[in-house]
Amino acid sequence: MILHACQGNGAYGVKSKIVDHLNILIIESNPIMGAGLKACLEAVEQHWVIKLEENEPQELFSNDGDNFRVVLIGSISKEFDIIEIITSISSYDENINIIIANHKTENFALAQQYISLGVMGLIEQNARIDTYSEAIRAVSIGESFNIDIVEIKSAREVVVEASDYSLTKREKEVLGLISNGLSNKEIANYYTLSVRTVETHRKNIRHKTDAGTLSDLMQVAFALGIKR
Repeated sequence: MILHACQGNGAYGVKSKIVDHLNILIIESNPIMGAGLKACLEAVEQHWVIKLEENEPQELFSNDGDNFRVVLIGSISKEFDIIEIITSISSYDENINIIIANHKTENFALAQQYISLGVMGLIEQNARIDTYSEAIRAVSIGESFNIDIVEIKSAREVVVEASDYSLTKREKEVLGLISNGLSNKEIANYYTLSVRTVETHRKNIRHKTDAGTLSDLMQVAFALGIKR
């Protein structure tokens, strides 16, 4: 990915957006890929201050002096959830502009979910370095990148309909609260259930929908039209 991304096209049209002295954070779990992308961007954007981070979400903004304007999220380790990272960043500072890299264009439901969480830019897989630079320049001045061309399909076109998942009414209700960020204990209190019962519902939902992470569950809830 990095070797391909470092290949520019020579015609650097993005220079029309003059944005200098940016503080940028790259979140990339693969240190080789992260270092390569950082080096590529620094080679063509000498005035940008770029930091590479691999730490868990709550440690990302320990230094208040960084004042990141743009956060670019690449590959994420399996133990972390990209939705939780996006939420963590937005909670820290809603003015930080987030870009998701290596996005799969066919995943329309996930793209819509990113947008609903405030993501400003999407960079497709195997993009060139000038695409990364253009995306960063655009979002840093409040413009979106690739958001307007994301095709938003109906829930029925993106995932299997709810009836095929065979979710019960209670499972749908629990899924809605899960997608809203409530813990098992909070859901149990809301519906006057035991925590063990909620855990069972959650297990059944994961099994029926093949959702392995919180991000997967949120995608299912969104696609099925379950309100958060």
